[in-house]
Amino acid sequence: MRLNRVWLVIGILLIFSAFYEARLRPQSRPLYQRALALYRQDNFAESLVELERAYEIDPNSTAILVLMGWDQLKLGQYEAAGESFGRAERLDPELVEAKLGLAYLGIESGQGQVRLEEVRNLLAQEPRNMDFQLAAATMFRQAGQNREAATMFRSLLGRELYSELARRNLEQLYGMENLDEPIPADFPQINRPENLQVHFRTQGRYWQRRNGEAWENIYIRGVNLGPGLPGRYASDPPVLVEDYLSWFQQISSLGANTVRVFSILPPAFYRALRRHNETPDQTPLYLIQEVWLADSPAANLFQSQLLSSSRQEIANAIDVVHGQGDLPVRPGYGGGLYVVDVSEYLLGILIGREWEPNLVATNNTANSGHDSYQGRFVSLPQGNATEAWLAGMLDYSAQYQTLQYNEQAPVGIVNWPALDPLRHPTEASLLEEFEFRRRLGETLTPPQPGETADDNDTVSVDETRFERSSELLSGIFASYTVFPYFPDFVYREPAYLNVRDDQGPNPYLGYLRALKQYYQGMPLLAGGYGISSSLGVARFHPYGMNHGGLTEQEQGAALARMTRNLDEAGWAGGLITEWQDEWYRSSWLTSPLSLPPERRILWYNKLDPDQNLGIWTFDPSGDAQLWSSFAGWSQATPLYLKDRGPIRTLNDGWDTERTLRSLSVSSDEAFLYLRLQVGNLRENSNNLPDFGAAQYFIGINTSPGRFGSRVQPGLAPQVRSDSGANFLIHLGDGRAQLLIASNYNPRELRPISGLPANVALSYRIPFRPQVEEWSGFEEILIETNRRRFARDGRMFPPQRYSLSQLRYRAAGQTEDTLATWTADFSGNALIFRLPWPMLFVTDPSSRRVLTGTEGGPEFTTTETAGIQLFAASFRPGDPVEFSLFPLGGVPAADSLPPLDENGSFQGLRNYTWARWDSISKNGRWKAGYTALQQAFQMVGARTR
Repeated sequence: MRLNRVWLVIGILLIFSAFYEARLRPQSRPLYQRALALYRQDNFAESLVELERAYEIDPNSTAILVLMGWDQLKLGQYEAAGESFGRAERLDPELVEAKLGLAYLGIESGQGQVRLEEVRNLLAQEPRNMDFQLAAATMFRQAGQNREAATMFRSLLGRELYSELARRNLEQLYGMENLDEPIPADFPQINRPENLQVHFRTQGRYWQRRNGEAWENIYIRGVNLGPGLPGRYASDPPVLVEDYLSWFQQISSLGANTVRVFSILPPAFYRALRRHNETPDQTPLYLIQEVWLADSPAANLFQSQLLSSSRQEIANAIDVVHGQGDLPVRPGYGGGLYVVDVSEYLLGILIGREWEPNLVATNNTANSGHDSYQGRFVSLPQGNATEAWLAGMLDYSAQYQTLQYNEQAPVGIVNWPALDPLRHPTEASLLEEFEFRRRLGETLTPPQPGETADDNDTVSVDETRFERSSELLSGIFASYTVFPYFPDFVYREPAYLNVRDDQGPNPYLGYLRALKQYYQGMPLLAGGYGISSSLGVARFHPYGMNHGGLTEQEQGAALARMTRNLDEAGWAGGLITEWQDEWYRSSWLTSPLSLPPERRILWYNKLDPDQNLGIWTFDPSGDAQLWSSFAGWSQATPLYLKDRGPIRTLNDGWDTERTLRSLSVSSDEAFLYLRLQVGNLRENSNNLPDFGAAQYFIGINTSPGRFGSRVQPGLAPQVRSDSGANFLIHLGDGRAQLLIASNYNPRELRPISGLPANVALSYRIPFRPQVEEWSGFEEILIETNRRRFARDGRMFPPQRYSLSQLRYRAAGQTEDTLATWTADFSGNALIFRLPWPMLFVTDPSSRRVLTGTEGGPEFTTTETAGIQLFAASFRPGDPVEFSLFPLGGVPAADSLPPLDENGSFQGLRNYTWARWDSISKNGRWKAGYTALQQAFQMVGARTR
């Protein structure tokens, strides 16, 4: 949650500006007035320039010094700001404005002592100074002293000049912006009932909801509510009630009855939840509130500071849902005053996160003496140290809610298959794997694994070991984040592979049944399950339930299938991951080459599966007019355009097809779009472009003159681009493929040391690409599933695929959301949409492209001046040898731009685009929405 710093600081200066001007010399007053105006426009650097000129005239003006301090503070020049405020205070030790600036500096910079006590003393000395009350309230809010700030802001309501700022701050504190409702008169008192309140409990397989004096089973159908909108992180969620109300209405229409949040959200979320649930004709939504707990850098959960902070996070979450939260703004957490009680909708409190097995193993080793826990509500008679620590957290949660509010909600921990209590012979540990690899003759460096990361069946966290006392009436539940494609044992165990549902073999259902068989005595919730509609694939599954590579309709069908599988396997329900696509997310597939990482929120990585898990999405701005329809191309000025015939006629009936008319380029937050118009585009009997006697190259250089090959393959005499080409689209042989210059490919296949007949795909380190006279072109290979071993030594080979093979969308098949090229036969054009990462554009919002590595495995980038393109057509002869220097080949029939007598392109042009630093998007349901909605309506019939 962000505080509006402009209102916080400008409000202060607006109050004091008139007072300052009385202290100025006539010569410096115009400079000061211009500086103040620039400050109010957020032009802090220009304002500071004017003030420095004024300072030369009047170096002892406290007005100039104070405004200089605010400018320097806003520019992050904390040391200079301290000097300016300090000098003003030395000139006038009683100057309230200087003391205020120093106090605010301490809050803003996090450096030095925050002098709030001094501010309180000044308030006591000047109780009627409303200017200072508003400024002090602003600082108290910034420092996280929300109740004290609210009291001061509330006292200024209705006061001329002060009321608007005070109300705006109060609305932000309480999550009431744009509501036009009365500000709460005070923070509510705790209304602790005499009798213990239990709205939900766990019983057998299900959750149960109190209905009068009776209990009724409920089946959980819901979503994980990741709040990260395009252009924002999940740690910067919306702060308006209207945004959350819109989400809740859409989620309810899906047929969901539950939302899970991963951490405390802003006050507006809880206010909106209550308003939604109290609105007639709206399906109420239950809440699962997660308490996200960090891990210790030393992987020691029993470290005293971590223990204390974890308990505080649990208490904060419980206070928030009971309308008693008072939280400062912190990175990654909501903050403000939480006065809306939603505890009657609290389905459960979920503690922790999906810890890696190596953390659990290290923690267990470091705390081997902590193998049990005895609590009032939850105990662990015997287990491992991590289980004992988690039992303590569950016990503390139940204890705090009971003692503070005399209320209980079911409690559980976040878990996932890598820590399940089952044994999987198809998954060797890393130590076992290293031994098998040595036996095969591989030379290992280092000889032992450095840490037990990616070690998915070596340690467990077993909720069946938790025991609840008779005092915990709400109960305990188990929650697993469970995807079909990882860990590998989920789809490799023979017992799982033999399981079928009504659509065929389904190892996912096999795993769900096996896990539920183990957790027979308690409700088992899929805290997260999902599948991605990304263009890229990060992991393959034997029956197509891959991590990525599904159309939106296929994604919806897979989600519906998994939803039904959970019910068939006896689970208590599930929450899909996730409600909406979140652009800040990043998977291993694209993360190393999405640079700089802090700008990932500004563009849509359609290759990344983790960015495309949602059922609600945000379309790129050009997609509708440049891809779904072609109307937008009429507004795009072609990069090259000509109206004459080809440079070489062959009189074989295909000269018109080999004639190039224009090459147009456009782009948006997700794609680079290309349109190559030819004289005539034939359609074959399969409704595909006919490349029988007309093939095409489109050359691309993402940073002209720096990378790739000058000579182009397969053409004789040689065709050259003096600036080079690091990518080449080839249209022929019934397909389109995007090839990369070998000297620009950051990945390579290397022989495995000791096993020369075997190769591994890895990043090239060092990697320093440059433009060369010749570089062959090759496919872009991705390794999705690394080589693994079973516990009996059986090897599972790696799985790879080519990112170069572009997918065709036939006319009218707009539902194929994975396609990257199509044909406009009426316009005689071939149209492409290439995801930016396919071209190793690491950040289109700042026009940065991959340049290599420096000083080790860290990739480097540079800003490009634009993307250079060219096109050529030819009549095919022998298959093109893309990796070999073209000693032979066929002549170019036509080109854009023209070729000179030596075969070099003349008048090459760059396509460039404007940078952007902010983004806003409207969303829509994905095409698979209906299938999931129908599945939600079907499941849980046995509870009704």
